[in-house]
Amino acid sequence: MICPNCSHDNIPGEDYCTECQADLRDLDGLRPKTPLQKSILEDKLEILCTHPPTTVTADTKLRKVVDLMSKKRIGSVVVGTTEPLQGILTERDFLYKIIGKGVDIDTATVGEFMTPNPATVATDQPIARALYSMSTIGVRHLPLMKDGKLVEILSAHDILNYLHAANHKSAAS
Repeated sequence: MICPNCSHDNIPGEDYCTECQADLRDLDGLRPKTPLQKSILEDKLEILCTHPPTTVTADTKLRKVVDLMSKKRIGSVVVGTTEPLQGILTERDFLYKIIGKGVDIDTATVGEFMTPNPATVATDQPIARALYSMSTIGVRHLPLMKDGKLVEILSAHDILNYLHAANHKSAAS
């Protein structure tokens, strides 16, 4: 059984990953019943890496970020560089932390409102791992890492596009 946390190949029936000690008990009964389920459990996140993340610095003014996100039609920006990743600022941060709170977006900076040290997933993890992480953490944007470096920001929209394409592919087979 492949651990969804570290990708270690464990002996079937193991309760905990022998590499990272992640709890595997809930995964024991996971057996794909449809081609779509098989794709979600077996396809790696690296297939969704199609565009580089947009980065800003912690001292970037919020106005500039709003303009950047609007121009690029994206829902998040990475704070820092691809290594190290300092944080993330998303459209939900604007909605819940900034808009209507009297924040002057011409003077306030990203560092004041970003989510520091966001949860990440590795590109060699199955797509199911990202779905699980997004669901349990309650986020719509998830940094994808490869060899300790940020390579992509996966959005819920990216996952929906993947599911749509995978479903049509399995229906055509």
